[in-house]
Amino acid sequence: MQMAHQKGASENLLSMVKLAYNALPQSIQFEDGTIINKPKDKAKNKDELWLVYDDAGIRDSRILTEEATAGTKAAISFALNAIHYSEVGKSEFDDGKAIGTSMSTLSPDGIAIAEGTAEGAYGWLYETWQESEYEFNEYLKAKASKPWLRYDGWIPIFIPWFMH
Repeated sequence: MQMAHQKGASENLLSMVKLAYNALPQSIQFEDGTIINKPKDKAKNKDELWLVYDDAGIRDSRILTEEATAGTKAAISFALNAIHYSEVGKSEFDDGKAIGTSMSTLSPDGIAIAEGTAEGAYGWLYETWQESEYEFNEYLKAKASKPWLRYDGWIPIFIPWFMH
């Protein structure tokens, strides 16, 4: 699931994924002889890319887009393995409801990525960044003496726009 602050932005994200998918070779062979074939597209429209990895249709992936709006019921009927929230510094994400609602559908081993630029010292992104910096640093300190500990919160990663 990809969620952005505007419908057009969500569609732009999906178009980037489709561009990468279309550029994939038909198969890749590894040094050990293993061959992985390019998944077939079962559905490709403005809101999703649905890929099938085997002829039986048992293994498949769906990449969906959603707009974060007030009162959104984003992803409420899905069981998700990954969610990408884009531009979470924008006002549409400020109350955290769109993120909270969709996170409840994330599988226990799933991953959520939130990226964006804070637009001031307020809002969901700013507050979550502040909390996660503290919580993750506390986890790292505790893990030094308790290596079995597991962390399941947000991990703060800062990458400036000018890095390539």
